[in-house]
Amino acid sequence: MPLPLSPLRSLTPLGAALLLLAACAPLGAIGTAPAKVGSADAAAAGATLDAPAGALPFGQIAVVCGVPPRRLGTEVARSDGSGTYRLYDSDPRSTQIRPQFLTGFDDGCARQFNAALALFGTSAIHEATRYNPQNTSPYSDTDEAYERVKRRLCGVGRGKACPAGRADRMARASAFVSAYRGFGGGGDWLEMFLHDGDVAAYATRTN
Repeated sequence: MPLPLSPLRSLTPLGAALLLLAACAPLGAIGTAPAKVGSADAAAAGATLDAPAGALPFGQIAVVCGVPPRRLGTEVARSDGSGTYRLYDSDPRSTQIRPQFLTGFDDGCARQFNAALALFGTSAIHEATRYNPQNTSPYSDTDEAYERVKRRLCGVGRGKACPAGRADRMARASAFVSAYRGFGGGGDWLEMFLHDGDVAAYATRTN
């Protein structure tokens, strides 16, 4: 799973979180595959429920299995298009960094990450930001992953927007999530590109 990325600067994030109600296995480092941990595994390892919010470092993702959505908190948002991916928040009023959860993955497990704010983005917003002539930042791993999917689904090359006739297909198949360390949306952020029932790419970046 890829590393550092470029964000969707035009997005204004949602808050989402929860004191962790299931054991989560953090990634060893950005760019490695998340370790999958179920409730039985956690119990065997001596893990406890209600782990502190800081247990998972910002910018890392954990796979949480065997926990029903109702225990992840309040559903606060769904991805555009098919609405496959859902964001859960146990305390939408909080402005503190805390665990947040995404569902809708093919393996049936949630993805947990820590952030103060999180928001779904779309392929259209990503293209408007990435292909803006004033955007001179290098392509990130998230950008590159999107280009590969776009080439396959839309039939166009690097730096070209998905044609209107195929944009709906891309929107149904993909989603972005931008998650911020601070409630104001500045500083560090984590961006995830979701596609085909998995986190196709993710990374962190600093303003």
